[in-house]
Amino acid sequence: MSDELKAAVERLRRGRTGEDARAIYPDIPARDRSIAMATDNALVVSAYLAEHKPDDAEPIDAGWLRRVGAIQDDHPIKFTFSREHAMPIGLWSVDDGWKAMLIHSEHAASCIVRGLKTRYDVRNLAAALQITLND
Repeated sequence: MSDELKAAVERLRRGRTGEDARAIYPDIPARDRSIAMATDNALVVSAYLAEHKPDDAEPIDAGWLRRVGAIQDDHPIKFTFSREHAMPIGLWSVDDGWKAMLIHSEHAASCIVRGLKTRYDVRNLAAALQITLND
């Protein structure tokens, strides 16, 4: 998050707690404070929209996983994301959503992440593991 964005978020938070606009925007003339607040709002909304895809709340499904670069294994509920110089990530469909496994060897996982339900969950996991999705 840039310093400019952090400052805008902080000013907006201060305004939501009821702090007076004169204290939040002390160097801005009264007639221009609403423009400054609108500018802060636009900056924060733009950052949010850049980080959140319109389908973030959609459930994970096989077609979407293939579109973002997962390779479907022979097993119909297993998908794999390869990572350069690192263990691949396997995703399995389970009763309560999807689970991800950092694959240590062909029949062993070194870490399991359960409860993945939305595309946002997969995007966050991929970002944390430095996997680039074709998204």
